[in-house]
Amino acid sequence: MDNMPRLGKLLMDGKILTKSFNQKELLIKTENLTKTNNNLIFIFNLCLFGAAAGAGIFTTQLYGSGDNEGIRHTFRFKMIIGTLISALGIAIFLAAGDPLIGLYLTGEGDQADAAGILSYGREYLLVMLWGLPAFAFSNGYASTLRETGETTVPMTAGVVAVLVNL
Repeated sequence: MDNMPRLGKLLMDGKILTKSFNQKELLIKTENLTKTNNNLIFIFNLCLFGAAAGAGIFTTQLYGSGDNEGIRHTFRFKMIIGTLISALGIAIFLAAGDPLIGLYLTGEGDQADAAGILSYGREYLLVMLWGLPAFAFSNGYASTLRETGETTVPMTAGVVAVLVNL
């Protein structure tokens, strides 16, 4: 955990981080560190979007027929399936995170470099896992709003989120 401030600085500054491994300087660019984990999180996002879109078809139809109770059921389904996908994703990333990250660490370079990237990749993945349930909830909520004609609220929230993160 003592590396977390340096990891945060690396991710916020987008600069090169220097860490010593076996008296050798190891330079890790932000792209190498985050690329592997972002590919894995992207697969999680695809599963979540697919589940929400499937239920969204029913939400739109139920909204068109004026069935508010049916809309509640589809929203509840989105929250339940989002929770299940989040729990499954977290379990997979915790149990098999190192081998999954290792799949992307192929090519040239020595083992110390790969071990350093894997170490920081693991730390970054653990940080990213905290956001999976929140993303699942916000995805289900925003998609339900869009499907019921409230398109400006999710769009405004997205723009505000991007501006806050700048």
